[in-house]
Amino acid sequence: MNKSSCHEPSPENAARVRRRRMQRRKALSRLTDHVTHDFRASLTVVREYASLMQDGLCGDVNDEQRHALAVIDDRADELGQMIDDLLDLSKMHTGRMALLRRTCRVAEIVEPLLPWLEKKAALKGLAVETEVDDGLPAVFCDPEMIGRALVSLAVHAVKSCGNSGRILVWALEDRQKRQMTLGVTGNGSRVGQDGPPHDFGQYEAPARKRRNGQKGFRLGLSVAKKLVHRNFGELTELPTDGPGTALACSLPLSIPEEILQRYLLRLHQGPRSRAAVSAARAWVEAPHDSDSIASIDKLFHFALRPDDLVFRIGKAEWMFVLAEKCPGESRFLARLEDVRKDIDRHRLRGELPEIEMKMEGAWSLAADTSDVLSRIVMLLTPLETRHATIDDAPAGQILENAAASA
Repeated sequence: MNKSSCHEPSPENAARVRRRRMQRRKALSRLTDHVTHDFRASLTVVREYASLMQDGLCGDVNDEQRHALAVIDDRADELGQMIDDLLDLSKMHTGRMALLRRTCRVAEIVEPLLPWLEKKAALKGLAVETEVDDGLPAVFCDPEMIGRALVSLAVHAVKSCGNSGRILVWALEDRQKRQMTLGVTGNGSRVGQDGPPHDFGQYEAPARKRRNGQKGFRLGLSVAKKLVHRNFGELTELPTDGPGTALACSLPLSIPEEILQRYLLRLHQGPRSRAAVSAARAWVEAPHDSDSIASIDKLFHFALRPDDLVFRIGKAEWMFVLAEKCPGESRFLARLEDVRKDIDRHRLRGELPEIEMKMEGAWSLAADTSDVLSRIVMLLTPLETRHATIDDAPAGQILENAAASA
């Protein structure tokens, strides 16, 4: 066959293929939404009847029956988590998953997990321990999303323990890499060294895991890997000092330079590399209350795409880093306006305050992203302190101060 007969698809054909692919994804997403909704409704009925029986409202319950009902409730929880995983996958494939990445403490991620984990571990006679120091620095992530990832890690650890042992939830700071490692270990101790890369993209567990009594289908770990990756971290399997198992995820510390470095590196070297980035500033000058600012903060997060980034750098000020050259001519402002109209329509306190926006710059992502990184870091200074010196407002403290003022 002649090389001249091989042609690249025309722009019209390429656009048509993209539209058809998106239509298929949306159709699959609607199907997933309907199926999971009906499945969750039936699952809720099962759990409610089990709860009524546990409370003795359907007659006396002996210890053996009470344990059986607890197992039913636990398995219903696992099915509920699988529904959440399916919905997360559907949202990621169609770009509908909102990211609420912000500065947060490790305790905000770990503490909501512990009551559920203790209840699940008690069914198998496992003890739950934590090694999370109070003085750990803040991280930058979506705490709810990382919490769901840790749930998948905890389920894996509980299943690997058998009917005796302990579950250890731990956190360890890596100052050299400017990151925090959160892990869940089954029948082992906290580990501080990196483990080998592990492929959590496949849903089928290895044969050795199935022989140990674990199920072959592990959707949760695959979804957990994607959730952690969207928060600029990695999911790894770590070596332990015994026969146990340890899974951990890394998260960047709340240091603007580190967050932006990971962000720009992924844009530049990722499977969907981008040619340029831009920065825009938004602020509210009119009198405002905390509820309005919280609503505006959610507005910005819901309007952004997964490849975009937003920093809250003041009480009522934000900085956007967008994976496009000129947001004023793109669909970003249109998305922002659509989401704002939806929020205003449902707000009991009336419309949101007027939001001021300013384009700060746009840069090409050349081979070296260090120049772009330094330029954006310099912009992460609130307007109220723009005339202060760099020493007065260190870049590494900007997000911390913004979180405190919020």
